Amino acid sequence: MIDPSFWTDEEIVSWPFEARLFFLGLLNFADDEGRIIANPLKMKLQIFPNDPVAVGNLKTIISKKVLWYQVEGIEYGF
Repeated sequence: MIDPSFWTDEEIVSWPFEARLFFLGLLNFADDEGRIIANPLKMKLQIFPNDPVAVGNLKTIISKKVLWYQVEGIEYGF
């Protein structure tokens, strides 16, 4: 479920449409603890399979709401 405050969060409403959709897509593919493997190609194929979207740029835009980190060379988001 998407928290209703998502739609009025001051940070989130300043993002472009694609970044908001990307953030919601991450929620869909994250595990029960909120973690996702942050492989750019995999995220692109999961969330924007047929759209010319640069996932790397979107990761930067949403970085105030998502913690990006690496463990043993694998990047994750939380």
